[in-house]
Amino acid sequence: MAEINEYFPSARIRTMQSDLKSLTETGGSVPIEKEIKIAKEDYLFQEQKQAAEIKPPELEISSAPQAPEAVLPPQKIGSVEMFRAPSQVEFSQAAVIVEDKINPRLIIGLGAGLVLILGLSVGFWMIYPKITQPPVAVSPSQTPLPTAQPTPSPSPEAPSIILKIQAQKFPLALAALDADELSQKLKVEMLLPEATSTLISFEPKLAGGNEYLPGSDLIKIISPNSLISFKSLIDKNYLMLGFWESSNRPSLSLVLSTKPESIDTAKSIAKSWESANMEEYFPVIFLPQIPEKRKAENFKDVIIKGIPARIIVINRQTFVYAFINNYLVISPSEKSFELIATNLQ
Repeated sequence: MAEINEYFPSARIRTMQSDLKSLTETGGSVPIEKEIKIAKEDYLFQEQKQAAEIKPPELEISSAPQAPEAVLPPQKIGSVEMFRAPSQVEFSQAAVIVEDKINPRLIIGLGAGLVLILGLSVGFWMIYPKITQPPVAVSPSQTPLPTAQPTPSPSPEAPSIILKIQAQKFPLALAALDADELSQKLKVEMLLPEATSTLISFEPKLAGGNEYLPGSDLIKIISPNSLISFKSLIDKNYLMLGFWESSNRPSLSLVLSTKPESIDTAKSIAKSWESANMEEYFPVIFLPQIPEKRKAENFKDVIIKGIPARIIVINRQTFVYAFINNYLVISPSEKSFELIATNLQ
């Protein structure tokens, strides 16, 4: 009893004597009260049991609750008041910070790189066509320049081009490949009176032998200042034809053969040559003297007996040329040109 009162001082303990006394005084039966049993161990060992039954708590990961965004003071736009959330303010401030962090040197570097790329691109497209395009024949200078004396390479066979009509053959002996010597001898022969419509084929050869000059040597003395590219296209066969339109009116024409598959190149050279006074590079065909310097005259197209040609007239002196098959025909007379062009085979 003492132990119970020690732990539970508020508990009341009844005895049989008190019960009987109560029964006698009330005249009734013994009252039955519910007995409350309090286990000592419930209080003594409650902490130990709870400690033994404690389970590790389950971890719960949950996002921290976001505090509601505070509403900033309204901003008045016109007659309407606008409320801005802090996120909008933070976004604009972040944009300002990003812009402030842009390095000016980076902008300058990007601009310089862009300018460099554009410059290289423009330069490439300006230089690339010049690299890829085929070489264009360079026009000779306006005034012919003297050239070195060529070395002869004569041939035992007389170079010739077949005509449909017969021409008299007249050899011209030369001491060397000299343009002045050839011009003087041609002038002597051409200024001699001949019958009208006489056609003579002159055949230059070196004196002391029967070796004739090929076309590659002839072009060096009748047109010494011509382009090297043009001279390289001339083949060995040629004709130097003297034609007398009347007994006192001779003209000397040239028929030069071009090398196979070079006719297009020869045409291109001749076309660019026109603007550089092409007629002055063939003085041998003009008798008795070469024409004056041109002023405003230019080459133009002409059709002679159905054959397209190019012609220029300077102070009543004519220079006409055309490419017929693989031949280049040059003449100071339309009538001589017609005779030769219509009789080439």
